[in-house]
Amino acid sequence: MQAGYVDPDHLQFTKGRLASIGDVAPHRLDELDSLDRKHAELFRDHAFLAPSDLATKLRALITQSSF
Repeated sequence: MQAGYVDPDHLQFTKGRLASIGDVAPHRLDELDSLDRKHAELFRDHAFLAPSDLATKLRALITQSSF
């Protein structure tokens, strides 16, 4: 402002203040905690699957003449 680049009476890139972060953050934290709990429940419901035999597949790939 001192250099004259910003005119405090004619601010172009600011909007009116809606709320402070402190006012909004506690509600957002509750929402994030709820989502985290739901994600954890979904993740825990997934089953472990038997892995495929990668060693056999890699050996077959390596023994091909095009490799």
